[in-house]
Amino acid sequence: MIQKISFPFNAQKATEVAARFILLSGGAINIMKLVKLVYLLDRESIARRGVPVVGGVYLSMRNGPVTSEILDLINAGSLWHCDTNWAEFISDRQNHEVALTRNPGAEHLSVFELELIAELFGRFEKADQGLSPNGVMSTAVNGCHWIRVRSRFR
Repeated sequence: MIQKISFPFNAQKATEVAARFILLSGGAINIMKLVKLVYLLDRESIARRGVPVVGGVYLSMRNGPVTSEILDLINAGSLWHCDTNWAEFISDRQNHEVALTRNPGAEHLSVFELELIAELFGRFEKADQGLSPNGVMSTAVNGCHWIRVRSRFR
């Protein structure tokens, strides 16, 4: 039986986490890389302490798992089901990137969460977008949760 895994989504933390990854990237980041980093952050947080940092609904997409709400925020700048300050701090997507327009700070993030963000960014800083099924970020995801299988029915 397939079971859907989801945790309550924290919009303030989502904005602050994205902002931290964008800052660490020099002010702008590829959207696929950001989506993968947030997913990996939650996965690692769940593994270490039993709860995610951002939460939300995790979906298996063609290029790997994502947090649905993060993808919606990147694509629309808002969510229909909760208030968010994303658009105040993070730009609309342009050329497959988002940028920081203002720093939201980190008042909702714990020391553990900030350290985990820095650790994951250091580990995947050189990863290119996370799009390649054989790439560094995809391999990290493949190792535990997701294996891309090519369908013979395409």
